[in-house]
Order: sequence, then structure tokens, then C-alpha cells
Amino acid sequence: DDALTEIEILKDKVDKAQLTTQKAIEDKDAANKEFERILEKLDRSQGEIYRLQSKLEAAETEKDHLEMEAEKAQLLATKSREEQRKLQDDLQRVQEAYDRAALQLGRTKENEEK
Repeated sequence: DDALTEIEILKDKVDKAQLTTQKAIEDKDAANKEFERILEKLDRSQGEIYRLQSKLEAAETEKDHLEMEAEKAQLLATKSREEQRKLQDDLQRVQEAYDRAALQLGRTKENEEK
């Protein structure tokens, strides 16, 4: 009788151990599946990071190019303003020379008429 009771107790313990083992295996499988999903998300995220880094690098390269173009345009604008001032000075000198020549011509005509 004691042996049968002992066997029943041991059977219950084995059954509980099997259930616990089965539950542990299911938990492990679920954890592995979750881990795989996390790895897939990580891979997608890393791909997105690389794509965004490439996009950022392209934008920075374009920004640098545009800054250089703006600097060139600024230099050309400065050079054009200096050239315009020089031409205005030249024009003013020519105008003054013309005015003097016209004045002298007027005086010469007056003297010739006298």
C-alpha cells in the first residue's frame, strides 16, 4: 500500500515536472520567436539608419556645394559693384572732359565771332 502511494506521489511529481518542463519549453520557444522579431526590427532599423545617413550625407554635400556657389556669387557681385564704380568714375571723367571741351569750344567760337 505504501509502495502504491509512493508510486502515485512519484507519478504526480513526474507529471508536474513534465508540465513544468513543457511550459519552460513553450516559454523558451516564445522567447526565441520574440527575439527573432526583435532581430528583424533591429535589421530594418539599421537599414533605415543607413538610408538616412546616406540621405544626410547627400544633403550635406549639396549644402556645401550651395554654400560655395553662394560665395562665388557674392564675390562676383562684389567684383561687379567695383567694376560699376570704376566705370562710373571713368564716365564722370569723360563727362567732365567733354564739358571742358564744350566750354572751350564755346569760348573759341565766341572769340572767332569777335
